Amino acid sequence: MIDGYDGVERTECRAAREQLLEADVDALVGVGDSPLALHVRGCEPCRTLAGRIIADQQALDRALTELSAKRAAVAVSPSVHARTDSWVIRRRAVLRRAVPFAAAAVLAALLLLPQALRRESLVV
Repeated sequence: MIDGYDGVERTECRAAREQLLEADVDALVGVGDSPLALHVRGCEPCRTLAGRIIADQQALDRALTELSAKRAAVAVSPSVHARTDSWVIRRRAVLRRAVPFAAAAVLAALLLLPQALRRESLVV
């Protein structure tokens, strides 16, 4: 519940609240001659809500700044990238050599398995 809000929502308040989330800071603090700024200056419940929006935006800005600082502190040095890149290159080279052999083994198993099963059925 908004402080100072008596439960009776005026049409002007309803329209102002729809605009609050898209408004610039000047209108939120009641600066200027826009209809929203004029309303916020004269309506305590809407001014309180606008103040909360500003406070939440500032908290979000602080959190994003802090997150950016943490990400910058964890930035990886170029030598780590070089080691990782060379490891990836070596792994891909091994896979390029191993995959054809694995495919050949699977193919041989598929071709030879029916013959082995036929021989077993004759023996039994």
